[in-house]
Amino acid sequence: PRPPASLRELQGRLNHPLITLAAVRRLDLPTLQVLQVLCALRGRATRKEALPLLGTGPGNAPGTVDTPATDRVAALDRAIATLRACGLLATLTDEGDAAPSSVVQSLWPRPLGLSEDVETLATGRTVDQLRETLTRLERPAAGRKPELVARLVETLRDGAFVRQLVQAAPREFTDQLVDVAFGRSSVDRFSYGATYWSSSRSRLSPSTPDDPRTRPVDWAVARFLLVVRPEGYGLTMPSEVALALRGEGWTTQFDPAPPPLTWAARPAEVVESGALAAAATALRGLDAVLTAAGRRPLTPLKAGGVGVRELRRLATDTGLATGEARLCLELAARLRLLSIDGRGYAPTAAFDAWRSRPSAARYDGLLRAWKQLTVSPALEPAAAWDPRSPQDSSPTARTAVGSLLAEHPFQAPGSPDALEKRLHWQLPLLIGTGIHSDTGGRGDDAAAQDTAERSRLIRAVLTEAAWLGVTSADALSPAGMALVTGGDVRAAVGERLGATRAKALVQADLTATFLGEPDTGLAAFLDLAADREGRSTASVWRFSPASVRRALDAGHDADDLLTRVKDLADGGVPQPLEYLIRDVARRHGAVRGRAVASYLRSDDEALLTEIVADRRLRALVLSRIAPTVVISSTPWPQTVQALRAAGYAPVEEDALGGTVAAPVTEHRVFAPDEDLDDYLDDDVLDLDLELELDDGDDSDAPVESSGPAASDPDVVAGALLAGADSRGGMLLDLGGTVVEIGDPSELRFLTR
Repeated sequence: PRPPASLRELQGRLNHPLITLAAVRRLDLPTLQVLQVLCALRGRATRKEALPLLGTGPGNAPGTVDTPATDRVAALDRAIATLRACGLLATLTDEGDAAPSSVVQSLWPRPLGLSEDVETLATGRTVDQLRETLTRLERPAAGRKPELVARLVETLRDGAFVRQLVQAAPREFTDQLVDVAFGRSSVDRFSYGATYWSSSRSRLSPSTPDDPRTRPVDWAVARFLLVVRPEGYGLTMPSEVALALRGEGWTTQFDPAPPPLTWAARPAEVVESGALAAAATALRGLDAVLTAAGRRPLTPLKAGGVGVRELRRLATDTGLATGEARLCLELAARLRLLSIDGRGYAPTAAFDAWRSRPSAARYDGLLRAWKQLTVSPALEPAAAWDPRSPQDSSPTARTAVGSLLAEHPFQAPGSPDALEKRLHWQLPLLIGTGIHSDTGGRGDDAAAQDTAERSRLIRAVLTEAAWLGVTSADALSPAGMALVTGGDVRAAVGERLGATRAKALVQADLTATFLGEPDTGLAAFLDLAADREGRSTASVWRFSPASVRRALDAGHDADDLLTRVKDLADGGVPQPLEYLIRDVARRHGAVRGRAVASYLRSDDEALLTEIVADRRLRALVLSRIAPTVVISSTPWPQTVQALRAAGYAPVEEDALGGTVAAPVTEHRVFAPDEDLDDYLDDDVLDLDLELELDDGDDSDAPVESSGPAASDPDVVAGALLAGADSRGGMLLDLGGTVVEIGDPSELRFLTR
């Protein structure tokens, strides 16, 4: 969307759940693990409280050989610094408070598998209920409600006291409470004959037994070890109680060190030559797909996009794999070289200019388009292609893979599995939206499914990178390095990619073969006069009667074609090809015609001669094709109107020659594409008024309020800091962003 107009609007955008979720998804594994612990601590989220849960406190083990305790503490501090820099922590004080923001907390309802804390759950209790609970816990029950809540929190945070209290219950119930604490089990109101609460669920029953052996669930509820959920029959365990029952010294998983990943060196010349060959193949493949679509537009599905059958036909015609053809369609649509009209998907007018550009310039545009793709076509290589496919995680995966490979120039990862494990450590939320949501993980099936999806996505990105020449021999190419680091792709490939050949081997089997990259102009000529058959290190075209006829239809004649073939042929034109061209040219044009919009017929030949010669009717483009017949390229309504204005008296006839009576109308201006029904739509009239505010811009961009037009973050930030304070307008949630509305009239443009 447009840049924010005020700091208040910027704050509203940054607090939007979608923006917060996007920031959380970019965190690495240790930072995400620290954030989960801080969310689990809730109101008491501090560095001091987080240390023991992450295994870095004074009472924990000294650490492993790979990650000593000092390194784990340093990793914790780095994670907190990252979270603060991302704006994901709301409380920033000198005491080290690091409470997650409310938006982050809402995105993680059960961190570490823990429910709400005692303070949150006790807030809804009455003073009498709190006093009764403290009495059963053998704690002072005098004071006001805030004092009672604080005393209850302090009591249940004492892990030793909670564990000793639970030991008074029967062994099987104690074991079940421990299972509840670890998320392995649950307890409802009917467990063990629980009859503790009344039907209103709002007041404690005065007849609650205190013997845990008769009604253990009632006994636990009375002591706040379990809390009744207000929305149902289930029971929840406060987070402090769950942590106490997990045992003294319990820690969650913390992986500050990345998984090991070995690298193997690749010769620079091997990487560069392989990448250049792949780049040339990719450029030829894109041109072949667009050329094939230009000759025969791709039939769209009713819902849009290109179906599987049409995609397979395109792959067969171009000699590409289905996944490569699908990638070319996505890139062409991104480059705006492919669009749809009434006949189907076909190249746009920009394709002709695209083919005339140098190879290095085209390759630069190709890679930048690939970097901006919101989907990975290789993820589903055999599926139908739709330019409106929803965004997947491929942009994040593409960036992560490129950044990791850029750290090791001309080196390849030791194994794909090790690369995937490292990327999982860097982006644990690449697939899925949760990690370690409970102490036992998401479950073996869900974890296995996420691992498989992550592997498919990473391998799809690597497949596309190899086909485009971003990588070669599993190492990042110079062009790929320039793409990742923001360098000059053209300079990275130099003139080696642009080096072309102007001579081809033309043989008697009607083929023309280029060993290497053909000249752009010659390739365009051969695409017109012949059909491509092979695309690899050598490009092969084959002449046929249909292809020669196609060149003749484009305006060439036999001598012109033979001259062009002679110029590109290394060794002259073979006799079979010359015979083919002259034979097709001899039969070409035997039947001629043109489009006709209307005709005039009269038995009075002199009258038709007068009409054809009338200077006032030149705009009708009249042609006499028989003594009694004249044709016109102008539609009949305009033709009859012009004839009557010139003093003639024509009438319309039907298919059988009968006269058609037409009502007398006043003069009208005819427009071929005009739909008069549109003018009856009030929305069109409203749109006309809105376009008056658009300063003559004919684009489809929506009308936007004033603000900094540049997208450079530094420019936007400078404009916000230098601008006046916000007017305090309404913040409108548009689903993906938040926009400040200062003038109610702006709602008209945003809600259309």
